[in-house]
Amino acid sequence: MFQHFNPLVNNRALILSFACFSISFAAGCKADNPDSQPKNLALGKTYRIFPEPNYKLCTDPGDSIQLTDGVAAGCIWQRKSTVGWYNPEGVPTIIIDLGTSQRIGKIKIHTVGGGHAGVYFPAQALVLIGNNGHDYQLAETFEGLSLTRESKKTGRGVPHTFESKDLQMEGRFVCVAIQPDQSLVFVDEIEVLAPEVEEANARGDNRPWRSLSDLSRVFTESRECTVIQQEFDRFLDAQPSTRKSASDPVADAIFQRAHALKAELQDDAFAFPQKLEKLEQEFEVLRGRWLANRYKRDFVWHVVDPMQQPRRDDIYDQRHDQEAGSLALELWQGEYESGAVNLINCSDSPLKIVVSISPLQSKGGGTFSSADTVSLKHAVYVHAPGMGFIGDALPPIANDIIEISPGSVGQLWITVHNPELEPGRYDFSISLRKVLGNIISKDATYVHASVVVHPVRFPKQTTLKTHNWAYLSQFPFNTAELESTVADLTSHYTNVRILASSALPTGSVRPDGSVHVDFSKFDRAFDIAPDTEQFMFFWGMSDRNLKNTIRVRGAGEWMSSTWRTALKHYVNQWISHLKTRGIGYDRFLMYPFDESCGDQFYELLREIKSIDPRVRTFANTPGAKHPSEIKRLIPYVDQWCLPENVARSRKAREILRSSGVSNIWRYNVKGPARELSPYHYYRLQSWRAWADGDTGTGIWVYARYAPNDQCRGADYATCERLIHAVVYERGDLNLPRSSDRMITSRRWEAWRDGVEDYEYLVRTRDLADSMLNGPAHIKAKGRQLKKEIDKIVFNVSADSRNVYRARRQLTNAILESNINNLANLKTPEPD
Repeated sequence: MFQHFNPLVNNRALILSFACFSISFAAGCKADNPDSQPKNLALGKTYRIFPEPNYKLCTDPGDSIQLTDGVAAGCIWQRKSTVGWYNPEGVPTIIIDLGTSQRIGKIKIHTVGGGHAGVYFPAQALVLIGNNGHDYQLAETFEGLSLTRESKKTGRGVPHTFESKDLQMEGRFVCVAIQPDQSLVFVDEIEVLAPEVEEANARGDNRPWRSLSDLSRVFTESRECTVIQQEFDRFLDAQPSTRKSASDPVADAIFQRAHALKAELQDDAFAFPQKLEKLEQEFEVLRGRWLANRYKRDFVWHVVDPMQQPRRDDIYDQRHDQEAGSLALELWQGEYESGAVNLINCSDSPLKIVVSISPLQSKGGGTFSSADTVSLKHAVYVHAPGMGFIGDALPPIANDIIEISPGSVGQLWITVHNPELEPGRYDFSISLRKVLGNIISKDATYVHASVVVHPVRFPKQTTLKTHNWAYLSQFPFNTAELESTVADLTSHYTNVRILASSALPTGSVRPDGSVHVDFSKFDRAFDIAPDTEQFMFFWGMSDRNLKNTIRVRGAGEWMSSTWRTALKHYVNQWISHLKTRGIGYDRFLMYPFDESCGDQFYELLREIKSIDPRVRTFANTPGAKHPSEIKRLIPYVDQWCLPENVARSRKAREILRSSGVSNIWRYNVKGPARELSPYHYYRLQSWRAWADGDTGTGIWVYARYAPNDQCRGADYATCERLIHAVVYERGDLNLPRSSDRMITSRRWEAWRDGVEDYEYLVRTRDLADSMLNGPAHIKAKGRQLKKEIDKIVFNVSADSRNVYRARRQLTNAILESNINNLANLKTPEPD
């Protein structure tokens, strides 16, 4: 899957410059009756628009006048009256010239979303007002948080209107910048209305001036403001539900001050950007005092579901009035398992906690080093469009110390893995000690933990083929960084490696028509992980690229006789070279086109097979407009890969199955990836693959297409960097160089859990199949076990707790079938 984006983690802005307000949608997209509303100052006015609209179904010469023609025709992307962008290179921006400086009341932006055909409501929109066309003041921000991509999808687009409050600002130029949610965004009309009643003084005199080159920063800061307001709202909403008695003067005073701070945030944030940081800091102190009043201690902890993304203000659950829970982990020999513990700072000052782990104690009294089995990380909060700040990044704990802001949550992440650990139960404890000044407290709080290692060996090579896009050759790694990154991929069971087109062999046609092929670059990329189970070689071709060519200079035009001859020499030499590297036909796939069923792909597949029918080919396709496009490819494609949840893809799967194609993979590359559920999106991909009979699945991992500093300081959703990756870079998190170059995430760990879940299902299914070959009473047990597997798969999606219950059930089925040969370590259900 080839994309021209890359991820950048947005650290929290230290100075916040703008307030932000919840999105407000008017019903429908049809303009109001002009006789019943103030004058539309933008009617018939000229505007500049960039980047140029490019959505083919509605782009036309009228785009230069349609946004101010007074006609809101429904905001449907098939209509020429709509202006639209697909994967725009930059944020779509419209600057309307009102002709003279005028008092401006409300702004209305007519748009469309709802989720049908991949069209979602904009993630965010900014309105800026200025007088010279260069310098602007922020007038309004709209946040799309209330209409996320999880909204109910419809069979058509749903028109809506952003409508500002009464601005009472003066200016000649009105700038509207709209951030898409995913790849598409549409606008039908922009109205600039005069005030219904003009106030004596215009607002905005103290607001900072910004140029359009600062738009990326403005988007980032306004998102931060929205997060702060949401945290205020969640805190204030907790007042009635968390009251301990009819009268609590301390809590009442705290909430009263919180209401006052929120009012200050709304009233003064535009004019006093520095004040925002102080407001947020005072709010954190208030939360800390409220928690101190509630818990009567400095900090509390509780064991939590590691599949759930934490927020820094996850402090309201009344079940956790005391330290709660013990960490109980179960796993097979050689696999991984993770847990999480939330640490809440119940004070009005920053808190530092030193974390350490005791040795492991076996049931028989043996002692084992915890360093060989247990590793610790901590959750770092990063911004996710549509969600605010979530604890997704998981770097190692520096100097064994976790720092937690006042009234906030820090999360400890625990991973257990030791292939040499024998079956049995092991107990250990996690010590938590406060740092008082420069002194570590002698008093400690302990989280008790246990690990049950079942006598079932997890295989070194998993059954599920994981073809994650991780173009390591495109990173400026040193040797140590490269080795650690390959080790990380291996530890996450990546067994199919994709080499990017830039790493493939290059050739040139000699005067006699033969081809010289240079494998030096290819070998360097190949040698990064030569023991990979299977390779995919991506040629970099696409239906969107009209200049597709092979990497042979002088080959000539597509499908010309010289081109075909060059292709033959190129492919044959490539295969011969692979043989010298010990790579046979079964260990590689040619991946010429990305997401295609087109004519060029079909022609190239036929040509490759005519050169050498033993060459195996790969096709990842979202399906076709007509079944014939899929059917004609079947004889030439050896490995199919279909995207999840695409209607054409589901139809393609039916065609392939009915044609006898059994080996199908899947992939899913939605974005922005950070707001996707670690459990439902990442972990359950493997379960969905199982349910559909697929044998492989894939996501983005590390891929990048931008210099390290291109987007520094900008939110990745407003930046030309990949928005699908699950791994962070050290520099993006402002971690010291001593840290690993690549930092894992909760989503990447959840993905690995899903691959392991698939292996649980494989092993249990194989057991059931073997039972079907036994005597009648064993056959009956085998049939019953198959029904249980189906039931487990059906129920697992509802709640992340179900997956742990499912693992116990599958493990117990395996253990019980071998009761005469293995120790009975059946684990009881939790209380």
